[in-house]
Amino acid sequence: MELQDVYITWVNTLHSPHTIKRYKGNLRRFCYVVWGKEPYNLTFDDLKGVTVQEIKSLFHQPMRDRGHSKNTIQAYYVPVRGFVEKINQSKIFSEPINTEKFRVIDKIPTKGDLLKRLDELENEIADIRATLAAYEAS
Repeated sequence: MELQDVYITWVNTLHSPHTIKRYKGNLRRFCYVVWGKEPYNLTFDDLKGVTVQEIKSLFHQPMRDRGHSKNTIQAYYVPVRGFVEKINQSKIFSEPINTEKFRVIDKIPTKGDLLKRLDELENEIADIRATLAAYEAS
């Protein structure tokens, strides 16, 4: 099975002509904006390699800048995720693609935010270890 076959199979799972038209259009626009390709011409490297930050900067933020609501933007992510899930089900690639990166994310944590959270978790773990050590000593 090839990606074009998966694309046709995915389209055939859609229920109404309106849904087919909307989902195909939204998927196509998303793929052109992010990769400059038709959905059925994507590669494993395209899907695996794109990051949440790239999706946000190439697609999400420009849509927000043009005044689109979160719900409107979400309407693009739903068919993308569905198509990628269908790709994963077909097992045409050597490993599955993470579909979580194809979700609306209003705030992506910065590196500083992540490092701060990691520090907090490490301190919490140290406190738990100290408590366990106290139990073992008694």
